[in-house]
Amino acid sequence: MKLYEGNMYWPTTKKSIKYDSLNTDIDKDIAIIGAGMSGILCGYELAKRGHEVVLVEAEEIAKGSSSANTGLLQYSSDKMLYEFIDEIGKENAVLFYRMCHEAMKDLKTLSERLPERGDFVTRKSLYLASKIEDITKLKKEYKALLENDFPVEYIDSKALETDYGIKGTEALLTKEDAEVNPYKFILEISKEAVRLGLDIFENSKVLDIDKSDDCFIIKTKDGSIKAEKLVYATGYKASNYSEIKDGEINRTYALATEPISGDSWKDRCLIWETARPYFYARMTEDNRIILGGEDEEKDSITNSEEKLQKNTLKLLEKLTNLFPHIETKIEYSWNAVFGESDDGIPFIGQDTDDKDVYYCLGFGGNGTVYSMAGSKIIADLIEGKSNKYAHIVSLDRQG
Repeated sequence: MKLYEGNMYWPTTKKSIKYDSLNTDIDKDIAIIGAGMSGILCGYELAKRGHEVVLVEAEEIAKGSSSANTGLLQYSSDKMLYEFIDEIGKENAVLFYRMCHEAMKDLKTLSERLPERGDFVTRKSLYLASKIEDITKLKKEYKALLENDFPVEYIDSKALETDYGIKGTEALLTKEDAEVNPYKFILEISKEAVRLGLDIFENSKVLDIDKSDDCFIIKTKDGSIKAEKLVYATGYKASNYSEIKDGEINRTYALATEPISGDSWKDRCLIWETARPYFYARMTEDNRIILGGEDEEKDSITNSEEKLQKNTLKLLEKLTNLFPHIETKIEYSWNAVFGESDDGIPFIGQDTDDKDVYYCLGFGGNGTVYSMAGSKIIADLIEGKSNKYAHIVSLDRQG
């Protein structure tokens, strides 16, 4: 399954790190398959806790869907808190949002431990009502967030126009969100994880997995791994979707502009909206604007240059409508596939049939945040510890 197509921006910002391919037989406590954001975070967390861990990647580290990720990190989900409360009850809904908020803090702490922070910068997020009718939704969400102590402000139309130059609507302003260069971030975490004892092998496609005598034998072309526990962090490229209920794959579009010379918008905050699919925007370290959206219910990428150009021009037009003073051109554009679950919650936890198999699949628009939370949940489960969030994201969750 090809995960993206187009002219990618993030891989141009940092030289790749090369890891050896597996060409011998090794014995470890835990094997992780997949070296994107989920796999690297799981590997880092488990190595930090003192486990003997190996991570294998079929291609190159950070070159899967993570390099197509636009790097907006938010504690808010694509589904509003008040909607989750209606669907799964207040206790679990608030716990899920707390999980994401805690993961945001953990990502910040992790970035501060890295010699280079992967362009991680704490930001506020501006959540715009896409139409007048959606203002009611925003007010309900503001009430739900405020009552449960999440950092949020309500921005009325007058303040939105005065402070941000955006006319004719209202917004929520959430705090303690962030932006990141996902490609740089993964590479920097990988170096720290290796320092902690993680073994990483790339260009080592898993060809076969057998289990006998309570251990796995994972075979690649030139080597094998013996491990007691197995973690799938294969993202949207997972070959065993039969184990995952209610998941679907969709297509999205993104672009990076040329660096702009003038001002962008107040506080360089992250911007998104209540429409579904939604448009979103952020700045980069080198003063480009990243835009994304125009999602489609298609389970594969498009190779059509015409379609890519048409959809990314729509994104640029939406930016111009918001901020007429910004004049810029598209320099990079791509489309990618991403996974979503029917209930808006990622798939993280123990296999329903095999207690030694775990999944960290960050389905949804908040994948990096889910992966950070997932790395701690999986580490706790492997160690036999309780985790207050595990039941919400488990594969056999009810709802």
